[in-house]
Amino acid sequence: MRSYFTRHLQTMVGTLGRLWQQQGKRHEAHQMLSEIYTWFTEGFDTVDLKEAKTVLEELSHWNIESSGH
Repeated sequence: MRSYFTRHLQTMVGTLGRLWQQQGKRHEAHQMLSEIYTWFTEGFDTVDLKEAKTVLEELSHWNIESSGH
């Protein structure tokens, strides 16, 4: 049961993070995604967590650019 929940959460995290990013909710997406991403202690080689990491990096880069640094 736990692996099903973990897999579902991984998929949801990547999908929701990407959706919010596309909708311009970058701050909200970064906040939510970074908080949930830290919950994981393994599985970083899965497609979903790799996608979540990519979205986090994109959002972090955007945050740096938008703050003028």
